[in-house]
Amino acid sequence: MVWHPRSGEVLGIYQDGNVFKWHPSESSSQEANEVTTALTCSSNGVLFATSDPNGLIKIWKYDEFVPIYQLRCEWPVADLAFSADNRRLYDLRGPFCNVWEPNALVRLSDLDKFGSEAASETMSTLMSSTMSEAEADMVSPITALAAGPGGEFYCSGNAEGVAKLYQSPGLRTSELWRSRNFMSIEQIAWSIDGRNIALRDLGGNVVVKELQAHIHPAKRDQWSHRTIFEVLAMRNNEKIEHLLLSPSSEYLLLAGQTSAQVWSVMSGSRLASWSSKRPNQAFRWINHPYHSDELLAIGAEGAFVCYWHDLVEKSAVSFKLLNVRQNPESAGKSNQIRRPSYPRSMSATDVGHGVDKVTLTQNGAYIMVETTQYYENFQSERQLMVFSKSAFDSDSDTLSPEHIPSSLLDILQLPLGVLPGDRFVFLDNNSWLCSWQLGSDDKFSGIDRYYFLPRDWVNAECLDLCLVVENGVLLIPKNGEVASIKSDLGLRW
Repeated sequence: MVWHPRSGEVLGIYQDGNVFKWHPSESSSQEANEVTTALTCSSNGVLFATSDPNGLIKIWKYDEFVPIYQLRCEWPVADLAFSADNRRLYDLRGPFCNVWEPNALVRLSDLDKFGSEAASETMSTLMSSTMSEAEADMVSPITALAAGPGGEFYCSGNAEGVAKLYQSPGLRTSELWRSRNFMSIEQIAWSIDGRNIALRDLGGNVVVKELQAHIHPAKRDQWSHRTIFEVLAMRNNEKIEHLLLSPSSEYLLLAGQTSAQVWSVMSGSRLASWSSKRPNQAFRWINHPYHSDELLAIGAEGAFVCYWHDLVEKSAVSFKLLNVRQNPESAGKSNQIRRPSYPRSMSATDVGHGVDKVTLTQNGAYIMVETTQYYENFQSERQLMVFSKSAFDSDSDTLSPEHIPSSLLDILQLPLGVLPGDRFVFLDNNSWLCSWQLGSDDKFSGIDRYYFLPRDWVNAECLDLCLVVENGVLLIPKNGEVASIKSDLGLRW
């Protein structure tokens, strides 16, 4: 039950589900024969909203007790609330909060600014006309996304624990895996040859799927899959954040920031474990670009090589970095920084480095490293380093990243890789997809812009998952699906 903000009446739900309003002192009441599970009243008392067991939401005129709008969505509603300006309606369905902005609310809110007479006329029009109705599908958001070699196939996972395999340009070929406990898909990793995919859900269940093609001359090739590895690999002391298959798919790496395990895909047994000798440094892992029996563990300050079969460290290199806070020429920005200070939810005295992402670029020629430098007083700086992969096969014990002009880094929102022709691809601060010739002396004059992403597409969850494949197509989650955006980006080399 809720109190009406103006009349002193109570708005509530009877035990049989019917909604009513009642004035305690005047003993007046009114009810509607509607099975109701949740209700809320607008802050100005003009409207109230209800939901039924089937997820149907209705918006009502309070004084006349008649509905003026309804929305059908299949999931049941746990709770409802109007926004402070009464232009939007919020609902809770399962683990999700949905925001609705129907025209009926927007029109009433706008007309309130012009006085009560205009609003009353509009309300009369709404009541005398047929009640408007809308339908919406409840979607489960994408939580993981990875593209296969060449970009022809990609795999996504959602919050309901369903992983799907797609064939470009966006044709769904099959449901690849469904988490037994309906836990969200957290990581997806392809093998180098594209024949195997490793997946992990929030509960620590890890599977490896082998893809098999069935060629039909008169039809599109059909694909099937089978499970070749499955294990529950939760660790008590550290979250598993990274999956990696060896080039032959013989081994599977399960890694956290400071520890890792290697499993045999064929036998399903754990072969080796690794714990960092550098507890204040985090690492991400990739296959060695030249030696198939080795891995690279890359941190913010250096990297080391180890063998796949035993995770024994073999050799190490350090990175030559500028000290931002002691470099007077940088004015607080080094040529590795892509996003200046921002708040973080850690202790004010915490310092150190975190490694966000390490990838072999689309053209296979560079290794891109994204890190975060943490300072005291809740400050941190995002950093970007791009190394030639040949540097990791040299005899040098100190490696320097490729130079990226500070003028480019000032507008850089999200690095997306390096395409053939050494085109560095990124989203700028205005969400334009751009490219720049890596190693060029041109700064702003050398940046090509292709298209911008709508504002409602650009949020932290989508940006963390979006990627560009080798042919220049951008993949980005949107409304529980994966949008595939083509442009002439792939034609610039």
